[in-house]
Amino acid sequence: MINDREAFVYVTETEDSPVYGIIYVNLAKNPDETFQVGDKVKVGYNGTVQGTAPLTITTLTVELVE
Repeated sequence: MINDREAFVYVTETEDSPVYGIIYVNLAKNPDETFQVGDKVKVGYNGTVQGTAPLTITTLTVELVE
């Protein structure tokens, strides 16, 4: 799901990130970008993950990745 202010994204498991799965991301942190379903994004967060379903983070930055 995606709209102009929020998205549920699927984060793949990596060695340097303990967070993976479906996560809520606040897209309003980058109002200059238009995000589309299927985009790859890089998300910065404050390190805290709320154990809700889906997982929720405090988004600090979000940007498109090539």
